[in-house]
Amino acid sequence: MSTISSVGIDLGTTNTTVSYVLDGKVLVYKIHQLISEAQVMALPSMPSCVYLPEPSETVSKDLALPWDPSNQVVVGQMAKTKAKDRAYRCVFSAKSWLSMSGMNRRDPILPQGNLDKKISPLEVTRHILEQIRNSWNFDFQNGSLPTRFEDVNIVLTIPASFDPGARELTMEAARMAGMQSVTLLEEPQAALYAWLYENADTWRTQLKTSETILVCDIGGGTTDFSLIQTEEQSKELNLRRVLVGRHILLGGDNMDAALMALLRQKLGSAFNPLMAGNLLNQAREAKEKLFSDPSLNSVPVVLAGTGSSLFQKAVQTELSRSELNSIVVDGFFEKCASGDKPERKVLSGLRQSGLDYATDARILRHLAEFLSGQEGGFKAPEVLLLNGSMFHAQILIDTLSSGIQSMGGSAPRVLMGNDMSQAVSIGAAYYGEVLSGKGIRIRATLPFSYYIGVEKSQLAIPGIEPELGLLCIASRGMEEEEVVAVPDQEFCLVTGETVRFRLFRSPFRQDDPGVFLDLDALEFEEVSSLEKHLAASGESQIVPVSLSTEAESVGTLKIVCTELNSESKKVHQLDFDLRDNNPA
Repeated sequence: MSTISSVGIDLGTTNTTVSYVLDGKVLVYKIHQLISEAQVMALPSMPSCVYLPEPSETVSKDLALPWDPSNQVVVGQMAKTKAKDRAYRCVFSAKSWLSMSGMNRRDPILPQGNLDKKISPLEVTRHILEQIRNSWNFDFQNGSLPTRFEDVNIVLTIPASFDPGARELTMEAARMAGMQSVTLLEEPQAALYAWLYENADTWRTQLKTSETILVCDIGGGTTDFSLIQTEEQSKELNLRRVLVGRHILLGGDNMDAALMALLRQKLGSAFNPLMAGNLLNQAREAKEKLFSDPSLNSVPVVLAGTGSSLFQKAVQTELSRSELNSIVVDGFFEKCASGDKPERKVLSGLRQSGLDYATDARILRHLAEFLSGQEGGFKAPEVLLLNGSMFHAQILIDTLSSGIQSMGGSAPRVLMGNDMSQAVSIGAAYYGEVLSGKGIRIRATLPFSYYIGVEKSQLAIPGIEPELGLLCIASRGMEEEEVVAVPDQEFCLVTGETVRFRLFRSPFRQDDPGVFLDLDALEFEEVSSLEKHLAASGESQIVPVSLSTEAESVGTLKIVCTELNSESKKVHQLDFDLRDNNPA
């Protein structure tokens, strides 16, 4: 009997895709979604868009889904279509909102503007994931799939730069959507896993020892960079991740907005603000047509007139190839030197609440800054793996490659996947197989030894703070996903009140977990601190605990404190982001 061993979900900023492993082969799943009123279709991708209907729209059966006749929220293609003239009732880029640490992401703040109903970024994410689960189980009940969604292992992708808060919110949304077994994977790694799956028999002949692979993922709303190093171990070529970039809110959507501004200027007085949604959509379509067909010199842009008259005259302009290249190729991909950095503009003291968009739209400057964050400074990659909707255009592949040359590197070899629109979910599904011991794994080890501050037990003296000792909890070279127990020691944890935990690191020491040391400011660097309220069974109390540590693949050092005296062995978890000080 056929079985599905893992499911990969690419919860993209612009589109969501799903793939799964059936009897060792990765297949793309088509997601059932409303495409218009009373019309449902299964499509290979689903726009990551949620539409909140007018109260009058929920009365009819036009929003019904096969599994929910009284559906109240629209997710996917119909929501994207509605955004053309009702953008104020639509939520886009929920994933980026999850990364906004300066606001409560559980508060109903979306969509922005005055609206009778709002939902939180967490709820938006739940709706998208719930649509996938319900669609899948609808197919399972019809016999199209052999395994219920709740019974499969899920690999859910996130930006490499998500902080622990955004990761935990993603996991919370998954649990709210009914997902039982979920593993997080960074999107650039997923793209590389997709390439490894597609080239399982030949990848070692396509790469050389000590090469650096730049994984460049430019999607609709975000840009992500990661560096992977090839290395030889036991006469075999292996892969190790060495650097992860920041989450940059910059992508194809920015380019569409710039093209729309140009077209709006060309329309002049013929433009009506009511045309904005349609104009943005046509700017995107014109960009895609010109990039996909080199024989075209221009693409017409025609907008229906506004007003009550049936004979309202349409307005027309065009987007030329020279205009497209001037804005996208020469603007967003402007060449730079290796020492250049993106400009960080001084922000106004007051600004509208919203996403933390990049203030400098020149992508190659962000890349130069990222590559300069390597140990020893800037080094150009030998290999380039591309992912994201932007790289369907050959001119952008060539522009990025020549941009790296302008920084001082040689032209990198370009690795291409079969389907960039599905690569992240394909790689995520394949990673589920890797976790079960099959396939090729990208290794990553800790470059530092890590220590947590522990208050020493000593007599209280007025005016003198208790001394802080350091407990080694993770050694340099520890593998990701490895769980290490701190041996033969018992510590006391303060519960029932907000307490502070301090994390230190050393690039030189190679201590074993459990080694207790004095704090030496010259030898240890404090890299993170965490304030957290740990729930107590009753009032504030000090409880004995044992410790274990796991270096997660998403860049978090997880410390698990297990109560020793409670019958339930109650667990308290501390998550430290090891990438807070990443120079990239």
